[in-house]
Amino acid sequence: MLVSAWKSSEEIEHSLEGKQNIAVFSCNVCANLNGTGGARGLRRMTALLRQWKKRVVVAKTVNVCCSEEILRQYINIYIRPRREVCDALVMLSCAGGVKCAFLCDPGVPVIAATDSLGSGVISTSRPFYDVGICSSCDHCVLTWTAGICPVSGCPAKKKYGPCKKAPEQAGPCVVDTSRPCVWREIEKVADMAALARLADIHGQKDYTRLPSAAAKPTPPWLRRCSGRFMARIPGLSRLVDMVR
Repeated sequence: MLVSAWKSSEEIEHSLEGKQNIAVFSCNVCANLNGTGGARGLRRMTALLRQWKKRVVVAKTVNVCCSEEILRQYINIYIRPRREVCDALVMLSCAGGVKCAFLCDPGVPVIAATDSLGSGVISTSRPFYDVGICSSCDHCVLTWTAGICPVSGCPAKKKYGPCKKAPEQAGPCVVDTSRPCVWREIEKVADMAALARLADIHGQKDYTRLPSAAAKPTPPWLRRCSGRFMARIPGLSRLVDMVR
């Protein structure tokens, strides 16, 4: 799942300078489970806006912000009729939702209130920083490292083996001494021979990925209907807010 985190209040307030009447869209999917979106994120953002003496003209949860057809319905229903009294649209979503809002051209400035950190595990037992954030390195090696990502865990970004200066036994990282060397942990559970072979495979100039399965996409009209339907369901945000 895409992991997002709040920007600082200073940055958000700076982005809203000179803007008084604010609309807020909050994503009900990834951002909801991150605590940056959904009804909880919406309540937090609207409270901040009122603290800054802003006027909230629209505050809505969106079933999914990164689908153009769906988000466009929310914009058509809630933003376009209020453009004359709306100075900005604040998005509580991943970067995909923010980009989608720009693509839909709501007619008002789009403001991102969160940062996308990458894909990762949403866990109630451990912070996502401990579990590890995917840095989208193109060639995943988790199969051979027992789920420990060497790219996100190693400051030197070594994917197939430790750097030459790595400690021979468990010890601090030579690049960042405040953390232990992740490769000493990986070596206990990893198939190092397989990783060496992967380095050769991934380095081949003729490396060819399998083609994606040819699936017929959902028709745009059906997505539009879905967005229009979800945008008008009363009490939906309360139901989604129960999933945490």
